[in-house]
Amino acid sequence: MGKELLIFLLILSIGMIFIQLIRIKKMKKYIKTIKKIRETLYDVSYTISNTDNEEEIYSRILNVSINLIPYASKGSILILEDNNRFYYKTLVGYPKVLQDISLTKEELFINNIKSKGSIIIKNPSKFDENFLSKEKNNKLIKNNALDISCTISSPLYIDNSLIGLLNIDSTSYNKTFTEEDRMFMDYIKNELELVLKNSLTQKKLRYMANYDELTGLINRRRFKDIFYSGVDIVKNQGTMLSVVAIDINNFKFINDTYGHNVGDSVLKAFAEVLKNNISKEHICARIAGDEFIILLKNYSLEESRNKMEEIRDTLSDLNLHNTNLDFSYGVYCVTDRNNISPDDILIKVDRQMYKYKKIWHCNV
Repeated sequence: MGKELLIFLLILSIGMIFIQLIRIKKMKKYIKTIKKIRETLYDVSYTISNTDNEEEIYSRILNVSINLIPYASKGSILILEDNNRFYYKTLVGYPKVLQDISLTKEELFINNIKSKGSIIIKNPSKFDENFLSKEKNNKLIKNNALDISCTISSPLYIDNSLIGLLNIDSTSYNKTFTEEDRMFMDYIKNELELVLKNSLTQKKLRYMANYDELTGLINRRRFKDIFYSGVDIVKNQGTMLSVVAIDINNFKFINDTYGHNVGDSVLKAFAEVLKNNISKEHICARIAGDEFIILLKNYSLEESRNKMEEIRDTLSDLNLHNTNLDFSYGVYCVTDRNNISPDDILIKVDRQMYKYKKIWHCNV
């Protein structure tokens, strides 16, 4: 009896050691995978922090996710837009024509779960068949978008707000995603959410450094950089550049009479008219208060004045709070024959503009 007990305990001990070794092996594999994920995501974070290209950011995130999860061969990132619809921002393994499709939350698997974590969807084509319109489902089938066996779907959140969905897909019917894959995907997702948040924060800071928050036009600092470079190009290449300084007439009266909220809406409306009436090759900036500047590339003095009168005509049709908007302006055409500094050019157009404004006040 004692001998049999010893043999049993010995077998039990060997079994426990064997189980422990398997656990240690699994743990080592887990730690190795996490280390690989961290190193990869560190590189991704560095790349993302050095680009403003949104498409490149999402493409990098998707490719990294697919490469890190075994048996993942395809994927997509959908981003929630202001109209509360999800759009494909980047795709791997699918035709770009899918980017024409938009989906509501009700058409996505995420609508059926409350968790913020990643989930495994087995036989996703069955779900799409039940919840998508026939037209959308047929379009997915036509483009081989439902030829997948399994999906890990990861909702992306920033500050508890849903911003999108990261999907990685497997086309192998004998190799589906495991719970371990889902856990790794959750880890990747959480790290990527931090990367995205940092990227969006940096993007916002860069935007605030170069653009006027109220109107969306470039600000004084960014304008000066562009203007000084523009003057150098004119002098080196023999082109033309017209500078137009603009000031809204009677803006102080509008502010004092109707309040700053109305004043802000007037500034935004005025900026919108300027943007809509000049092409993208030209530059429009808000310098301060109700002062704006436009750079018209390869425009003569006469062409610039005609353009300003076109803008004035457009403004005459705009009625904000029973106020007819008008403006004063000064214009100077820079050529390679002008021996004048950028700062002196700005002084000249400013003086012209205030001279025009004085005449307007006298007429009023």
